[in-house]
Amino acid sequence: LADILPAGLPALSFWHPLLTGVGTATLVLMGFALPALLALGQITPLRVLRRELLPPSLPQLAITVLSLLALFALLAIETGRLMLTAIAIGGGAVLVLSLNLALRYLLNSLRHTGNSSLAALRRNPSETATQMLGLALGLTALLLVVSLRDELLNTWQTKIPVDAPNQFALNIADHELDGFRGALQQAGLHYSDIYPVVRGRLTAINNKPVQTAVSKENPDEARDESLNRELNLTWAKDLPHGNTLSSGQWWTKDSAINKEVSVEKRLAERLNIQMGDTLTFTLAEGTLQAKVGSLREVDWDSFQPNFYVVFPPGVIEHFPASWMTSFNVPKAKRPALNDLVKAFPTVVLIDIASVLVEVRSLLAQVSQAVEAILLFVLAAGLLVIVAHVSASLDARRFEAALLRVFGASKGDLQRRLLTEFILLGAASGLLAAIMAEILAAMIYWKVFELPPVLHPALWWQAPLAGAVMVSLTGLAGARKIWATSPMLTLRRP
Repeated sequence: LADILPAGLPALSFWHPLLTGVGTATLVLMGFALPALLALGQITPLRVLRRELLPPSLPQLAITVLSLLALFALLAIETGRLMLTAIAIGGGAVLVLSLNLALRYLLNSLRHTGNSSLAALRRNPSETATQMLGLALGLTALLLVVSLRDELLNTWQTKIPVDAPNQFALNIADHELDGFRGALQQAGLHYSDIYPVVRGRLTAINNKPVQTAVSKENPDEARDESLNRELNLTWAKDLPHGNTLSSGQWWTKDSAINKEVSVEKRLAERLNIQMGDTLTFTLAEGTLQAKVGSLREVDWDSFQPNFYVVFPPGVIEHFPASWMTSFNVPKAKRPALNDLVKAFPTVVLIDIASVLVEVRSLLAQVSQAVEAILLFVLAAGLLVIVAHVSASLDARRFEAALLRVFGASKGDLQRRLLTEFILLGAASGLLAAIMAEILAAMIYWKVFELPPVLHPALWWQAPLAGAVMVSLTGLAGARKIWATSPMLTLRRP
């Protein structure tokens, strides 16, 4: 999770989120409400009686554009990354526009249907598509968080072999090494290779300060966590377990003389480290320069001791070092850990199971906060439907009055509207399920490098949830349609 979670959390503040929220809401309100309010002064009484609206003028459109640009600037300042904000907003706009066009095409293709509820939905495909998108996008985000909250960790855990190491031992001193190895053997615990650990910081690339060398290529790389802490350096004669060479070759007889070093491939890509580059490390006892002789791909899921930087024997052996290893402790042999702690009190034991419990707790807390925010997003989608029902109330009331005159009962009108809202909600939920599945597959594949997992329950839960929410919301806002006398409605100018 280190590459995904932020390196540091922002300071606790009351005013910053308050001002950001108020500023964002004000800009959105100005962009979409102010043009309509300004247009009120240009509408004549005759247009009001005829229910005719003026098309938006150029100044009104300019206000909307300027408000959206200001909103973009506010988001860019908040994220601190202009390109990321542009990609997110641009990609979101393209996605929404594409889905809107696809939904309008689908609705227009239903024009030959004889169902009155479907006919009501396709009567204004643009508004119907907007309602579906407003609800579907909020529902998609909520479904994505809920479905991935525990599933990612569970899927990752199923990939771990049963006999994989579940304990890490750190800070093993030189004089304790043989004794600790013997204690593990006596307890019948299988352990991985034991590696030396020398603490050092990467301070320069090709004799240029690392922050300067990296920031020239990409400013975001200057915030890489590997540059802001000491790294665990080690030496090994053979290629470590779970490592494969992607560039260069493993040690030769001259590797120690030439002070070569092997670097983990993804770290090299993040910091733009190339084969043959000279790296400078600062250790407690001085500095060391080494030439990149190979790049390695590391299986970080192996639960073996893994390192960003590996030296050949004979380069850093004169620096003070501790040792580390990992081993598997079955449940039946858990008491052996107490004996190890008593015999080697300075050795640090890390229980992977306890770490996973903390990770699961962290994910639960983060997802709960995100879910609370997404509920507001979902509520905003429902408000779009309420606004549409309110805006079309007069037309719906007039249509209902005509149907009542031709013999339709109050129950017929309610069933017709209920069917319309059920279809709208179910279609929105189905669209949300499709988008959630696609996004989840991309997250599994691209971010966590796991095989995608289908979620069959989403395909009926999302449409059902959408149908229920839209039906309750829509019917609550449409009660006036059948509550008014048809005679009064038809007499109204």
